[in-house]
Amino acid sequence: MNINVLKNILLKCICSLSENNLVLTARIFEHELDLLESDDIVKVLKDLSVLELCLIIAMKHHSEIYDNQPMNFEMVYSRYVKFANKHASIQTVQRPVVMKAFEHIEKLELVSMISQGTSRVQKDYQFFKLLVTSQQISEAISKSHGVPTEIVQWANSSLT
Repeated sequence: MNINVLKNILLKCICSLSENNLVLTARIFEHELDLLESDDIVKVLKDLSVLELCLIIAMKHHSEIYDNQPMNFEMVYSRYVKFANKHASIQTVQRPVVMKAFEHIEKLELVSMISQGTSRVQKDYQFFKLLVTSQQISEAISKSHGVPTEIVQWANSSLT
């Protein structure tokens, strides 16, 4: 987060600070931070490759269908391949390439690994939780250029 942006948010809140509206000012500050974080996430999503976007969309649909239950790479990969096979214009990518894209999404902290205790689980089967909202995904895709129409439609479809 840019320190100058944070300073501006603080100044905005302090200027409206008085004894009577301390709670309100805290809410304003919280709201401004939420907006800033959301904008940052949308920017990160916007910069993803088409393959990475497809994986995010697959995760979004999994989360919608299974009520935000954790998912693993296998589940996401299966949903992506099913989509790619349905659409002739979408090229299926080799599994190791898809795994690298998934790992990149993890490094960007768009997903978070759910602790499995001390057991060693093969990477393909470790559970993750999607950390971005459907709204952020939709906003990023609407602001992105060059995303194939089928992918935009898939992102905007419900429970496919």
